[in-house]
Amino acid sequence: MPREMWTGNAQQRIQEAAATNASALGLDGLGLTQIPEELRDLTTLRELDLSRNNIRELPDWLPDLSGLEKFIISNNELYSLQSLAKMSNLASLSVNSNPIAEFPAWIRTATNLKTLELGGPQFPGLSDWMGELTSLRRLHISEYGLTELPEWIRYLKGLTEIGFTMNRLRDLPQWMVELDNLERVYGGSNEFLQVPKPLLDLVRLRGLYLHKNRIAELPVAPGGLRNLHHLTLFENPLQEIPGWIGELVQLKSLLLDGLNCKLPPELGDLTRLTTLRMENCGLGEVPSWVSRLTGLT
Repeated sequence: MPREMWTGNAQQRIQEAAATNASALGLDGLGLTQIPEELRDLTTLRELDLSRNNIRELPDWLPDLSGLEKFIISNNELYSLQSLAKMSNLASLSVNSNPIAEFPAWIRTATNLKTLELGGPQFPGLSDWMGELTSLRRLHISEYGLTELPEWIRYLKGLTEIGFTMNRLRDLPQWMVELDNLERVYGGSNEFLQVPKPLLDLVRLRGLYLHKNRIAELPVAPGGLRNLHHLTLFENPLQEIPGWIGELVQLKSLLLDGLNCKLPPELGDLTRLTTLRMENCGLGEVPSWVSRLTGLT
């Protein structure tokens, strides 16, 4: 069921899902305090979103949804994830922003898990054995108060995406260059003073998101950033955007909102751009080079 069809209250949505043998169901943001038992019969579900509710407990029958592959239960009030231990088909699990008492050891053997989203101010400590989760392709640890990345992340060589938004990071360790399969790095809302140097050596990087940091200057040369398709730098105290920005000819989206610096004419060389945002940049008029960006939508 497409997300745009996830309308009505929980009961209505469950009934619609049952009638259509839906593979996906969203019950997010409905103020639920428990998971409706009617879900138990929806054996065709592959994706279930219960985020942004007030759920405190996972029911014992949850493993009956044996085909579930993507489970989003973030922003609730869960203290335990033990009911998920028998759900061996889970490939994507989002449990961030829950007051979980202890990070579950069963995840250590969850060999099908490809996506894991953790974090939140009440989330428990992360164990070093998480470096054994080599099946992971996407890892997000947000709003966790990190001042440095845990070293066990360096052993997750298969990662193609990593996120550490809303932390207190000022730099990234040099060992990040070992994660040479990374395609997307989400580092918004941290305390970076510059683009971390290891990111310049990640030649497969396609998306770099460094908005809302303290970056005052960009590197003197783009390095591996030449292969980027998506770049966000908005709300940084940048003093200048260097001319080499025009060398990022693969860029499709560039977000520069809130930058109080001069925008170089080389931006007009980015002819593959479909999205360019530069609101609140102190522009008196639209720069002439924008006319060369004929693909903007």
